[in-house]
Amino acid sequence: MFIIGGWQGAGEYWSGMCNDVWKSADGGSTWELISKPEPIYSTVRDEFDTFPPRYNAAAAVLNGKIYLVGGTYFGNGDQEVFMNDVWVSEDGVEWKHIAGTPLTQDEYGEWVTPE
Repeated sequence: MFIIGGWQGAGEYWSGMCNDVWKSADGGSTWELISKPEPIYSTVRDEFDTFPPRYNAAAAVLNGKIYLVGGTYFGNGDQEVFMNDVWVSEDGVEWKHIAGTPLTQDEYGEWVTPE
């Protein structure tokens, strides 16, 4: 089981969106932080070294790979920006962007189900 990204903190302790990855091998009794990257941002999505921080994303495991889809982040001026990207990982640590996905920019609350 994995927890990927999300929103950390609330009120005066708010610290923003996350792109960390946690893994549990025992159904959620214990958790291990397996990735807490500091992403390199670029204007070209394929040049990101990992997925940007986000919340409200969807994820699924299919054929031994984790797929992360969409989500939301706050852009300049605290404007919500809806993501339309898809990322894949075999281990939850190394992520690769999948180009050419058919998602529109204004979708909210994605759902992912394996075949």
